[in-house]
Amino acid sequence: SPAGAFIMYSKDNGQSWSEPTEIQTEVVVGGTAKRGDIAVYSDGQILIPIYGFDNVQSNAYCGSCVLAELNEDGTWNFIRETRMWGATGTDESTYTWETEHAMAVTTLDGQEVTYDLIRRSGKLLISYDRGATWEIVAENIEGGDSWFEGAAEKLQQPGFYKLDGSNK
Repeated sequence: SPAGAFIMYSKDNGQSWSEPTEIQTEVVVGGTAKRGDIAVYSDGQILIPIYGFDNVQSNAYCGSCVLAELNEDGTWNFIRETRMWGATGTDESTYTWETEHAMAVTTLDGQEVTYDLIRRSGKLLISYDRGATWEIVAENIEGGDSWFEGAAEKLQQPGFYKLDGSNK
């Protein structure tokens, strides 16, 4: 692929870093990039939102999320990749160009759940299974004026804030 998305880790609060490891994907096959916030689970697994060229429609962009964990030997285990399909369904008829996913993990009724706030469409999604499936919670969330006149984006630079009193 002409470009890829890579991941690194630090075990000393950012003083030093591991060598970069390319995120392994099958859905996104070229020009892979990561944009948006990664979801971090209590057991150390992470859910990485990525986008790039689609393996089905090679001239189109698509998004996916990769569930991964760091092994004790410092290598990455890429557990599963889920195609986002524009985050509205499970087939090509729902395809949209969604490139930025801000993901966050919280506890709801004793279970870790993942939220995904999506740039452009202004959708808020929830997953109860670490990104394997998604449900729409809200649509058309307005993010203010677009950065240029006539832009289709509903939301620019989505993100979450965690306010739990622990300064984390």
